[in-house]
Parts: sequence; structure tokens; C-alpha cells
Amino acid sequence: MRLRSAFHTECRQRRDWTIMFHRPCAFTPASPLSGMPTPGDVLKFWYPDPDTQARPDHARWFQGGEELDRQIAQRFGGLCDALRDNHGQRAALVTSWQTEHGPAGVLALTIVADQFFRNVFRKTATAFEGDRLALCCAKMSMERMYDAKTYGRYGRSFGVILPLMHSENLHDHDLLESRFKLYRSLDLENHGEDMALSYDGEQEFERKHRVILERFGRYPHRNAVLGRVSSQAEIEFLVDSDSFGQ
Repeated sequence: MRLRSAFHTECRQRRDWTIMFHRPCAFTPASPLSGMPTPGDVLKFWYPDPDTQARPDHARWFQGGEELDRQIAQRFGGLCDALRDNHGQRAALVTSWQTEHGPAGVLALTIVADQFFRNVFRKTATAFEGDRLALCCAKMSMERMYDAKTYGRYGRSFGVILPLMHSENLHDHDLLESRFKLYRSLDLENHGEDMALSYDGEQEFERKHRVILERFGRYPHRNAVLGRVSSQAEIEFLVDSDSFGQ
């Protein structure tokens, strides 16, 4: 019940998101989505082989540098631009991917909004513009149990984990903690202790995020790019402590 309430609070209190999730969308040959990448294109790029579906590919996803940014901008930059459009393209795209493509569409949309935005718009405020949509999609996956029953191996469910970890709302981190336990138990049951242990490192990384939020109520390393004024305590923290990319 708590999960459903959280999803409704985040996603249905705003009229524009309600339109995205529920309004039918009719497509014509002149659709503004013609020529856009598909959810399958996104998932094939992000999970190029079975191993990345089983385990998160941290080296490629988070240390790909300028080359990965270039590849994503070239192939999916137009898709990111479409999701920034407040009118027809964004609503049509979200509705299509969530209703016509089901769980795969929701996962692909989550990856684009959470990860591709950070690659395409790196070091700008726009990099964070997809976070609300990514969080809504992640919670939709949880509410419908896509993450636990459909996505399968951890590498795919990791796409749901990231928007919660990126959130500056501690309630989302509570949800993440409960989901870690679920994923670990499922992988322990289905794939053995070795796979279940892969969650330990992720939980430690999440713990570091949570400690920062509990102390400051936000991620100070985002302040400059978002135009937020840092407190003296945050300034000292940024000098002396580890931070995260975006």
C-alpha cells in the first residue's frame, strides 16, 4: 500500500504526468515519433550481451567517458530532446513506450531519462531534467512488479535502482532498501549466492548516498550546476569528501 501511495504522490498529482500515463495516443504516418529509436534500440545498446543483463556493467556505463557520451548523443540525442518537449512529442513518446511496449518500454524509458540525459547533457542542469520521469517509471515498474518478475536478472533491474539512488528524497531511498532485499532474495533463490553477493557493493554505494542526504537534505555536488547556493558546511564537505559524478 505504501508503494502505491508513493507512486500516486509522485506521478499522478501533476496533470502533465497523468496525461502521459493515461491518455490514448493515436499515431498517423505523419507522427512526430517517426524515425525515433525504439525501446528495443535502447535496450540493445545498454545491454549488448547476456552478461550485462545479469550484472551491471559499471565500467562501460559510468566510466565510458567522452566516447560513450558521443555515442549516446549521436544515437539517442533526438530521443532526449523529444522527452524535453512539453507538448506532443513527449506525451506521445511516453504513452507509446509504456502502453505499446509494456515492461520493455518502461525500462527503456527509465534508462533514457535517468542515464542518457546525464550522458547527452553532462555538466549542465539539463542532465537532471529527466529525473522526475525516470523516478515515475521506476515506481511504475515496482508497482507492476516488472522489476521482480519480468526484467529478470539484476543487470536489468539495476535500471530501476538508479533513479531511486539519484533521488534527493529519503522516502525513495527507503523504497530502494526494500527493493535491494527483494532482488537479493530472488537472485539467491534462482541463481545462487555468487549473484546475490553482487548486491552488497550496490548497497554500500547506496549507503554513501543516504548518509549525504541525511546530513544535507540534498546532494551538494549538484549545487553549482543547478545554481544552488552551497552552505559553508557543504563547501567544506565538497573539499574534503568523495562525491559522485552527477
